[in-house]
Amino acid sequence: MARTIVLFHPGALGDLLLAVPAIRRLRVCYPHHRLVLCAQEQAAALLGASNLVDEWVAFQGAGCAALFTGSRPEDPVLLDCLSRCDLAVAWIRDEAGMLATGLKTCGAVDAVVQSPFAQALNAVHQSDRYAEILGEKVAERSKVSSCLRTFAGRHRLICRAAEFH
Repeated sequence: MARTIVLFHPGALGDLLLAVPAIRRLRVCYPHHRLVLCAQEQAAALLGASNLVDEWVAFQGAGCAALFTGSRPEDPVLLDCLSRCDLAVAWIRDEAGMLATGLKTCGAVDAVVQSPFAQALNAVHQSDRYAEILGEKVAERSKVSSCLRTFAGRHRLICRAAEFH
């Protein structure tokens, strides 16, 4: 059986489409691996029908839920894909590290788990943030300047303070 790259994306179709450039880059970097997408059913089916991924599994339901507790999933297809997985990429928040633990428990050799909304990322455009999570260099035009980051932080504090008045 072929080795796999397993991708997890919990967002709706629009968010998933923003990840397409990063998914294409994975296809180029891992030409002999099967790309498996775990996402919302309709969005995953669309990427499967367009041959951007080789296989897909619905993100909803008990099949994936166990992974978020650090356990093995109930879905036999997902479990098989993870047992042959060289890289699992989850574009999702995992502060406690339970998902990363679950992925490795199921056989993923390596797991990259980070939300594209993480403040630590430098890219401005969402599609660049997906690529940055994969370790891609961020184009200068897509970086947030430290001045802008400071301004945005102050703006959030001002907005939060205004909510309490």
